[in-house]
Order: sequence, then C-alpha cells, then structure tokens
Amino acid sequence: MKVLLFSASNSSQSINQTFIEHIAQYIHQHEVTIIDLRFFPAPLYSYDIEQKSGKPSAMMALHNLFSSHDAFIIATPEHNGALPAFFKNIVDWLSRIEKKIFQQKPVILFSVTPGAGGSKLVLQHATDLIPRWGGNLQATIGIPNYIDFENFETYFQANQTLLSHVQKTLQLL
Repeated sequence: MKVLLFSASNSSQSINQTFIEHIAQYIHQHEVTIIDLRFFPAPLYSYDIEQKSGKPSAMMALHNLFSSHDAFIIATPEHNGALPAFFKNIVDWLSRIEKKIFQQKPVILFSVTPGAGGSKLVLQHATDLIPRWGGNLQATIGIPNYIDFENFETYFQANQTLLSHVQKTLQLL
C-alpha cells in the first residue's frame, strides 16, 4: 500500500508538518510519501479564474499524487475552530478535477495543537467533511499541549499512552 502524508498547513514552521515527518518512522508495512502542500501553489479558487486560466498545473500534479496513493494521513492545525483556508482552497481546486478527492480511500486525521483542547473543533469539522470529499475516515486523534516540548521525540517520551494510540491507529491502514 502507498500512503500519502501531509499537513493541511501553509506555515514553514508548522508543527503539524513536523508531526507528519515524525510519525512516518512508525509506518513499516507500507510505502510512504511525505509532501508539503506549500509546494503546490494555487490562486484562491474562483470559477472566473478557472474559466479564464484552467486548473493550475500544481493542482493537476497533486491530483495525480492522490490518485497514485492508496491511503492518506493528514495533520491539520485548527484555525478559529475550522480547517485552514489554505487547505480548503486546495480541496476546492481538487474537487474541480474529481469531486470525491480522496476517491473512497482510507484517511487518518491528526491535529497537533499547543493548547490543551487537542483541536476538538477542527477534528469534528473534518469528521463531517472528509467523507463528503470521498475519504473513508478511519480515525481522528488530537495531539494536545505540544508547546511544552522541544520536539516530538520528547513529547512522546512523556506521553507513552498517546504514542501507543498513534502507533495502533497507523496500523489501521
């Protein structure tokens, strides 16, 4: 199985992208591809732009990546209780290529946050949207209180139960 991992963040300092890169080491039974969505630029979706200029080549390339993988692992920040506008824009463009962008494939969703809430609102929001976008949602996990740690190695040393839960969840694929 080929698994595509990415963060829904457009920050060069994204703790969610760092998390994706860290957890890839726990996936042994599958081929893993890690991407950074910042390298797939697209203008803010507009029907007018699409009619005038067509679909951005970066979105066509991203769609091809989605099609060539069997499952997805996504880590998303929470922006005012919702998915980042950056990621929603990518979904809007991809859905113009193929409505069900995740093509009925398995999706595992994480959200890393510096706060104690564990990104409950964004996970609830995404739980409704991922199936609508054609994802077969396997699990959602919030990773809270990350601000207190230097890196994910020390975070998971202090949170062994959560690490075990993450590792078991990754085995769902």
